[in-house]
Amino acid sequence: MSKPKPGLGKGIARTLAPVQATRSVARLHPPAPVPLWEATGRRSYSAAPIRSSVDAYPYPSSYLPPSLLFDRPRAGPSSARFEFAPPVTTLPVLRVPSPPHPAKTARPFETHTVLSPTGTSAPVPPPLAFGARPEEIEVTTAAPVPDPNNLNLYSSNLIFHLGAAGSPKDRPPTPPRRGGGDPPPPRQRSFPLPDVTPPASLTSTAVGEDSYFARVDGVCVADGVGGWSRSGKGPGDPGRWARLLTHFCEEEVARWWAGADEYLADSGDWKRAFARDKQPQRRPLDPVEIMQRGYEKCLACAAQEGIYGSSTCLLALLHHSTLLVANLGDCSLLVVRRGEVVFRTSEMQHAFNFPLQLGTHSRDEPMKDAKRYDIGVEKEDVVIVGSDGLMDNLFDEDILETLSEFAPPAQQSNLPPFSPQIVSEALCNRAREISETTTATTPFMMRAIEEGIDFVGGKRDDISVLVGVVGDRDSNLVLEAA
Repeated sequence: MSKPKPGLGKGIARTLAPVQATRSVARLHPPAPVPLWEATGRRSYSAAPIRSSVDAYPYPSSYLPPSLLFDRPRAGPSSARFEFAPPVTTLPVLRVPSPPHPAKTARPFETHTVLSPTGTSAPVPPPLAFGARPEEIEVTTAAPVPDPNNLNLYSSNLIFHLGAAGSPKDRPPTPPRRGGGDPPPPRQRSFPLPDVTPPASLTSTAVGEDSYFARVDGVCVADGVGGWSRSGKGPGDPGRWARLLTHFCEEEVARWWAGADEYLADSGDWKRAFARDKQPQRRPLDPVEIMQRGYEKCLACAAQEGIYGSSTCLLALLHHSTLLVANLGDCSLLVVRRGEVVFRTSEMQHAFNFPLQLGTHSRDEPMKDAKRYDIGVEKEDVVIVGSDGLMDNLFDEDILETLSEFAPPAQQSNLPPFSPQIVSEALCNRAREISETTTATTPFMMRAIEEGIDFVGGKRDDISVLVGVVGDRDSNLVLEAA
């Protein structure tokens, strides 16, 4: 028994003596770690008294070995000891460094996904992974200025074998300009417009007020809204607007493949200082970004030319075994595989016969309104892109019937199963014949009846048809990327 301290009574000294003796023994012989586990299955270690697992065990649970995360203690004398128990120490414990991120695995081939910057698109299964990692695509040369005479500088392992056809509708003469005043000025944008010089010539093809471009790595179609030319107010020119839009979208596709500065990944100055010998890297190919940049250039060019207009737009880019699609409006895309439609875009409309559109006065924009689709494709898949002049007059069954008429027996060959050009012309002619018929049952007629509108027969409109068969890249058609 220890000597009582001065000034304390014997009763108090007797009370403090056992406590002091217990502390002395604890300092000489610390207790062994006691395993604790919670209802979640996680374990922690501590010397008594018992505390919560977060306080008792300084390591985050994600770094515990699996045996400690999920196994209950075994019955018997060995259940209180564990091979991985950390030592009891009073020194500060350093956090274990984070483990490397696991490698990404390819997603299922049979699925695709719908992405939208604003989340307005319908949920669809995830996309097929690219042949190469989509996060970082290395560019072997410095970012050059794209050559407008060479729009095929890319290295995708699959290409389109293409055919295109169009049929403009008969239009009455443009009405004289009315004296009721000009329409309101173009809508003010929240983003600055680029400095663009109006092109002397356009690479896109006009079909009435439709316009399209077709490359071995992608296609695009825009349907000009004819109300601008019929109104007789202001400098409305939807055909010119649609041609400018598709022209600049094609230009942006070429700039992405050429590695233009605006498409390079921004790794930050601190990273760039340690990787100066590495080549710049492109960001993943994004059809919505391509459409947005083309749209901004189109706005700037239309302002300089003093024209008004609007159009729908559908852009489809083939990158390895994935078809990247951005759609805004009522143009449509179908993927046909072995005689069946395996994918179809959905129309985007504010109301019946009032599609979403890009224009000088429209509030719709690609980055916030366009739907994006990533579709896994195979060799000999047939991709059909058409303006509403095609899809308003032909059902999917009509399109499949036309394809079957020109598909030869299966052959062991790298050539397309049929001529895309002949098929595109056949689809265009069939849609034109039905559009001029007043007794045919058409998709547009069915939708009009659903809206309570009395409409019978086909719908006269400009018809643009693009047919692409997915096949191997031909060295005679495309240039290898440097």
